[in-house]
Amino acid sequence: MRNVLKIKVVFCLSLLMLAFVGKANADVDASQRLHDLLKNMQSFQADFIQNVLNTNGVLQQSTQGEMAVKRPGLFYWQTFAPFEQTLVADGEQLWSYDPDLEQVTVQAVGQRLSDTPALLFSGEIDGLTDSYAISAVQLKDESWQFRLLPKQPDSLFEELRLTFAFDTLTQMHILDSLGNRSSLEFRNVSVNGAPDDALFQFTPPAGVDVIAQ
Repeated sequence: MRNVLKIKVVFCLSLLMLAFVGKANADVDASQRLHDLLKNMQSFQADFIQNVLNTNGVLQQSTQGEMAVKRPGLFYWQTFAPFEQTLVADGEQLWSYDPDLEQVTVQAVGQRLSDTPALLFSGEIDGLTDSYAISAVQLKDESWQFRLLPKQPDSLFEELRLTFAFDTLTQMHILDSLGNRSSLEFRNVSVNGAPDDALFQFTPPAGVDVIAQ
């Protein structure tokens, strides 16, 4: 279960970095295309289905939930029963609430991002290729997939893939450092909408343990 929770946190941090996507243009290279897409998108909100597979390809967990990202650095993630969990980044701290454990962990966003590139959600995306090797393939008409390979040896993930059709991100896949694979399928997507600011604020429920990391 600890591995599954770690995958969720890695996935959420990746979403913080990569949820600002849009339509690809075939006449520019992959890194420039991704740079332009990220620069133009300010928010992303969707429902999702998440599947986590272990190194043998066996499904460990399947969950449904909702999420929202807003530049710069605001994030909300909620999964529903039977695997309830809430993660909120308010720009300064990342809160992780597990109702089953009656526990909240909190850590500084900057501290957590010391081993993950912050370029994509901080707005400092001009140095994108300094942190990632980026490639893109066209799957079919108006459907593209980006592949990002971190250049940092201590990255929390080995590979990240984004699949989108037209101007809508539809799937996200991540291979973590332990060989586990996780995927998100997005539905009811809203790009550059107006997510409720209350989503990005978190107050620990009364009676739960709060653990600072």
